[in-house]
Amino acid sequence: MGFDVYGLEPTNPHNVERPMMDWSKEVTEGERDRFFEDLNAFEEAVPGHYFRNNVWYWRPLWEFISGTCESILSKNDIEAGYSNGGYCISKTKSKKIAARIRALHKKGLIAKYKDSYEIFIEELPDEDCGLCDGTGLRMDKLGIEKREKDPNFTCNACDGKGKNKHFARRYPFYEENVLEFGKFCEESGGFQIC
Repeated sequence: MGFDVYGLEPTNPHNVERPMMDWSKEVTEGERDRFFEDLNAFEEAVPGHYFRNNVWYWRPLWEFISGTCESILSKNDIEAGYSNGGYCISKTKSKKIAARIRALHKKGLIAKYKDSYEIFIEELPDEDCGLCDGTGLRMDKLGIEKREKDPNFTCNACDGKGKNKHFARRYPFYEENVLEFGKFCEESGGFQIC
């Protein structure tokens, strides 16, 4: 699952045209490659057009934005930002988010947050494996079948340890991601989270 964030009225001072491709027709590999090269050039020239994160990157980013921009965003804005249901953030709020990100970056607070976040994530305790309920031995049908063929088969989700790293450790936080989002917000004219 990903979060596709589209600018509502992106700044486009040079009137760069967004490339289009009729995907209903047969497209050659060369045409496809050229289209994506042109699309990348467009998105670089119009940074407020589109921003994308997979769920692993978006959640920590939005958590940071929610915590540092709670005076800008309403409770509804914050809640809706955790889903990709098409919620819109206004141009005014988007500009304020961008300004807040710039100010936090200038003070070194994004880097400080990143360091604290990484320490917090690393210190989370391991969790019982959900597949074997912390026993290290799969007792479901597949586990039993595998053990009939290989008596040494344990749990392939935890390698027989019964524990896995805390699920939250899958969500990284990158300062560069915040700065890229800030640039997007500045130029987006408001945005929709899809």
